[in-house]
Amino acid sequence: MKLQDSQNILPIEENEETQSVKIFKDLKDELPTGITEGEHLVKNFSLNEWNFGVEKRISKARQDCKTQGQYVSQVIKNCVKSIGKVEDFASLEEKEQNFTLAKLQVGDVFHIYCWVRVDAIDEKVEFNAQCPSCNNADDYIGNLFEMEVRTKQKPSDQNGEYKLIKPVKAKEGEIDTFYFHSPMWTFVENLSQKELLDPALYKEKIFQQTIHGTNLRPEGYFLTPDVADQFNKRDTDGLLDAIEQNIGGPLLQAKVDCKQCRYRFNMPFEWRYDNFFSSFSK
Repeated sequence: MKLQDSQNILPIEENEETQSVKIFKDLKDELPTGITEGEHLVKNFSLNEWNFGVEKRISKARQDCKTQGQYVSQVIKNCVKSIGKVEDFASLEEKEQNFTLAKLQVGDVFHIYCWVRVDAIDEKVEFNAQCPSCNNADDYIGNLFEMEVRTKQKPSDQNGEYKLIKPVKAKEGEIDTFYFHSPMWTFVENLSQKELLDPALYKEKIFQQTIHGTNLRPEGYFLTPDVADQFNKRDTDGLLDAIEQNIGGPLLQAKVDCKQCRYRFNMPFEWRYDNFFSSFSK
């Protein structure tokens, strides 16, 4: 799952040991990853109806939002009835709601967000896309039901590792392997617009939020700039790809066949609030 806009999104790689790929339509009321409870993942959730009262509350709350992720959180807080074992999520104080959301993986929140969109409007999303082959721009309709979704089977599936092509030096010795976990929702919620749009800032942020160990220190490690700045280009991109391929949740994109040259390409859905919730089916 990639949060930055790109028409060259890599396909999901299915790994039977850590994840399986399902279709969004088949995962109603079920989180792709879920909340860790001991050795198990609790995956259930339910929605409340989106009515005009909900829309007014979201509109008012958005005035205080400073990031795109905070917009998404407000939609979740106002439209979700229960998450996991928290059956009264909708009636909780906002501080308690934030505590519950902090336990969710990035992909789980986007999964709920997409189901809110489907439940409130429908599964069709209109967008304009430019073909990377012939440059023809045209209007298309994507189907959220057809999105591929990575699902996790157990808590350990959220972890991954990346072996550097070129090891880097640290005070404690040479680092050749990094261990990481899937990013939690607070990563996106606190991601500024500048960090979302700037590739270098985005990479630095997601590295710091997900890397928790190395071959020298498997746990309790925090990546510092003096170490990260040594990454060569292949390792920088390779580490980012390994982290993003490990994120559970929907691949927020539609497969598009160019109306002019028939070239097939991937077009990310615009998930920001105004675009996502103002697009009605024809």
